[in-house]
Amino acid sequence: MQSFIFLLLTVTSAQVMEKRQRPQAIVYRGPAASKGLPESVAYLLQSSPRNFEVRYAGPNEDLSISAETLRGVSLYAQPGGPDLDEAWDELEPYATPIRDFVAGGGRYLGFCLGAYLAGHSPGLNLVPKNTDVGSEIEQNDAQISDDKDSIIQIDWTYSSGERAGQTINNTWIYFQEGAVMEGFKPDNTTFILGRYSKNGDVAASVSQYGKGWVGLTGPHPEADQTWFDEYDLNHPDGLRYDIGYDLIETTMNGGPQKSNTSQTQGASTTQDQPPAQYTSYAKPTPCPSRHIRIASNDVQGSFSEQRHSCIGSNTSCAHALSVSLDQ
Repeated sequence: MQSFIFLLLTVTSAQVMEKRQRPQAIVYRGPAASKGLPESVAYLLQSSPRNFEVRYAGPNEDLSISAETLRGVSLYAQPGGPDLDEAWDELEPYATPIRDFVAGGGRYLGFCLGAYLAGHSPGLNLVPKNTDVGSEIEQNDAQISDDKDSIIQIDWTYSSGERAGQTINNTWIYFQEGAVMEGFKPDNTTFILGRYSKNGDVAASVSQYGKGWVGLTGPHPEADQTWFDEYDLNHPDGLRYDIGYDLIETTMNGGPQKSNTSQTQGASTTQDQPPAQYTSYAKPTPCPSRHIRIASNDVQGSFSEQRHSCIGSNTSCAHALSVSLDQ
């Protein structure tokens, strides 16, 4: 008679990377964020080249936003959400630990409402003096003038990876009453990554706050296919995870990497996937299985079954190990 015990062990696909630690990120999840948006931001961070390990924090989560929670974390992300004043009422109790985290060298990443909340009126005051964060739909000559879910065109200058220094013009991206960074002027502590194509307003930026850095975007590069399907929207240039990854990298790097190239091109109309340098991080894939048969008298202890998945084809991939015991 045989009985089978299945043991799932996590091992790295390359032994030399066995001790590698993934950077830690905290994503806010709570009343100051809309349903589903924290998960989209978390996926963007997990699937990015840095392969963040993400935890959620908020009033209804196991983790609260505090100095202790943010200790040892590389990045704090604030997703999109509802009305600014309502969101600020929810977030204001956590303002001090968030500010202290960034001032001490941490990174803040704000998407749409998360960008608004980095401003001064009201907000976390993470943006430079004499600047603020406003609503793009209220600006002169804005391409979109209502608060409906839609798509908008931006010009994006890549600041990391193989495409650093290249600008892509008039590319379409998901937009819903997105933020505009007002008064931002590029210098050695403030960098403009994206502009709204119609009027040149700043759509995305990276700026210094204390020893840390703040990355902001008005549009939604984290939007996945379900966002477009829900509102029956087309995306002529595909999902723009590549723009999201570039924002993450530039924020983590504290500005653009140096590049000897400067190219400008129109938006591709055939891009259904992120550029080649990002595709290995785009989708989680199942882990392969390994099966080993051993005699029961060679094994002691208890076993449990767990489930793991891999992000892309990098070294964080986990493998399933199935063990059969003979009796």
